Amino acid sequence: MTCFNCGKEVKDLNSKFCSNCGAPIEEPDEELEKKEASKPESKRQKIILLICAVAIVLAVIAVVITGINAVSQKKAAAEIEEKVMQEKKKVEEAEAAKKKIEDEEKAKAEADEAAKKAAEEEAKKKAEAEAQAAAEAQAARTWTDEKTLKLRGFMSSWGQTMGQQYQEYWPGKSVNFYGVRVPDDITGVRPQGMIVAVDGAPIVLQWSQSGEEQGVYHLVAVYSDIDSGEIKPGGGHCYLFCIYNGRPVALHTSQNQGNPENYFHFAPTENADLSNGFADILQGRR
Repeated sequence: MTCFNCGKEVKDLNSKFCSNCGAPIEEPDEELEKKEASKPESKRQKIILLICAVAIVLAVIAVVITGINAVSQKKAAAEIEEKVMQEKKKVEEAEAAKKKIEDEEKAKAEADEAAKKAAEEEAKKKAEAEAQAAAEAQAARTWTDEKTLKLRGFMSSWGQTMGQQYQEYWPGKSVNFYGVRVPDDITGVRPQGMIVAVDGAPIVLQWSQSGEEQGVYHLVAVYSDIDSGEIKPGGGHCYLFCIYNGRPVALHTSQNQGNPENYFHFAPTENADLSNGFADILQGRR
């Protein structure tokens, strides 16, 4: 039983007054009992409704939090993915830069190697050209049997154009040119006969085929139209074909008598056909 005044439970069912508030306790009628009986049910419903409302609120909060977490996680995942992509891009850029440097170094090495090979090839060609030029220069200064034959043929045809007949002479077979045996009496450092002079200056005349020694007239051929001292109208002719300082020189004389200096005077021939023909033969152009 409960007190109608304070609502507290009255434990002593025989008591007439409420032990809590002192109000008189009356016997409830049937209608009042029903009302009182319905109060706990209403209270339970309120509690249930409250619990449901709290549950709904909590569910909403959970959904909101879950949504926030999902957004946050998505954002975080996007940020992570972006960072990964940035790092990947950096790695790719670094690899590309490294490859570019390697390609440039490789290209430079290939260019250097190509330049080196080109320089070596150029040096080789230059050396070969210089060697060939030296060989040609040496050949142009050297008298050979082949050139002797060519000069012999040339002097035969040239003598015909000049209305003269020339014979070839060499050491051991000299022409007696007005008392001087050419070439035996005029060759060497101390010639046995007269001293050969070119344009009035004495020279050193040697029988040779090399033509390499500087300052020496290298005599390679002798031709004359005089035979055994025979004096011809206008005088005879004697030609000394020499190599002097690497150049061809054709010397001429018609001297038929001695002089106080004991010089045998020669001068470069004024006949261009003769000098050019000898030069062409010596230098391999004929």
